[in-house]
Amino acid sequence: MKYKKPLYFIMIIIFVVGIVGCTPSRTDIDSLNNKDDIVELNEGDKSVEVLNRMDLTKSSNSHTRNNSSYRSYKGFIFDENHLEVIKLRNENETFKFVKLDSDNSTLSGKLKFENNTNESMQIRSLFLQGNKNVKIKPISLERWSKGIFYEIPAKTSVSIQIEINVNKNDMNELTFFPFEMNTDPDFYNGINIAANRYYMEGENSNREDEEISKHSFNLTDGEEMKYPTPVWVNQDKEELELINKNGAILSKEKIRALRFDAVPYDTIVDIILLDEFGNTEILEENKELKKDKNNFVDFGENIIDNFYDNDGNRKFILVLNNRENEMLSDVLAFGNKKSPFPTSFQRILEIYPLAK
Repeated sequence: MKYKKPLYFIMIIIFVVGIVGCTPSRTDIDSLNNKDDIVELNEGDKSVEVLNRMDLTKSSNSHTRNNSSYRSYKGFIFDENHLEVIKLRNENETFKFVKLDSDNSTLSGKLKFENNTNESMQIRSLFLQGNKNVKIKPISLERWSKGIFYEIPAKTSVSIQIEINVNKNDMNELTFFPFEMNTDPDFYNGINIAANRYYMEGENSNREDEEISKHSFNLTDGEEMKYPTPVWVNQDKEELELINKNGAILSKEKIRALRFDAVPYDTIVDIILLDEFGNTEILEENKELKKDKNNFVDFGENIIDNFYDNDGNRKFILVLNNRENEMLSDVLAFGNKKSPFPTSFQRILEIYPLAK
């Protein structure tokens, strides 16, 4: 019996209010992030504001603990001086993006968390520029770190003012992964929106019609808006059998490949191995997913062994399409009525431990 997952799709038009350089090998142990690279904050820190008011919990692009109701929010809000806005088809449809300053490598804004549940939320906030973890810091501290941990009490709203150290010569996109350490065990199932990605426009931005037209497509009768859902499969290309044991999701067999469910458009994805401290490794680049069919990505034995090493860290894959300027071209294709919806997406799928 397979562990069933709810299936639904959400389109986000406003990307900002909520997410190739070489990456270090995970075998290079001395260079890996660990718990010591994460700064832990509490209510007394000067960068932290704690409220009992819930303003964003019912927002349609919240990261939620429960698929049937929006009871928690985890997002990052850039300071307005970093943002530009493009109007799309009407006044209510806009695309906000970050305008990089050639003289400044620091972005500022606030982590925003709302917890309208009866339990605390333990959040480790991580950011990636392109494929690599970037340093952040609360404005109260001088020290840069690889992430920020904060425990949000029940029925509480928390804002944390931070700065992000970006490299304007690196990839022009930023991904925010608010890793909730004590959320539902099946939350990181490849379906829920577990990360936000933001386009950062630099000097090499391209808004040419030729680039926009690459993202043109139409829906035929009976087709619907959807994004490629990543699913773990075994050597027979069948979905892994998962079990819930003592509140943890376990797999009864090893991962052999990744299946992407069919969508009505072609797209190209990158697949990144990501752990709970922000360590990354590129597994697949420029993998073409053909429309109207299931697509598979097979993994070699060395990668599979890496999935199940004994370092004790939780591991995920991060799947991204429309990298960098393609994010902008994609949304402009929608704004110019060349596509029925933006197709940019990011999905996180946990690598579940093997049942013993």
